[in-house]
Amino acid sequence: MSQTIINGNFETNTLSSCLINPSNTTYNNSISNSVAFGDYTFSGPDLLKSTCPYGSPTNGTWFLGLGYGTQPSVGYRSDAISLEIDMNLVQGNSYTIRYFDKVSTAGGGAGGLIPLEFGLSTESSSFGTLIHSSVPSYS
Repeated sequence: MSQTIINGNFETNTLSSCLINPSNTTYNNSISNSVAFGDYTFSGPDLLKSTCPYGSPTNGTWFLGLGYGTQPSVGYRSDAISLEIDMNLVQGNSYTIRYFDKVSTAGGGAGGLIPLEFGLSTESSSFGTLIHSSVPSYS
């Protein structure tokens, strides 16, 4: 038995054009089965497609853009999202997740190599426990 990330390719959304630098609330109202909860207050997660300035998705029409940065008097902050799965994980079982990542300097992207971190939580607006971290490669 395996679990599936619901809308993991971000195709189920209410958008017709790119959503760049939205608030977390705007992101949450635009996409199904995902919740933005990051603390990068300059912007929330982007929902992008090939007509946006950040390249094309690996498959489908849409892809996610995550931002990060240092905010004056606050320090380091980043976008964060949760994704819903179709059934609960079972403690003690091993799981594999497959995803595509890329770094973009297009459109003003910083292009820094920071880790993409995965957390496990029962709350949609909480990172929970770190279960995986990887650094994307330039392409």
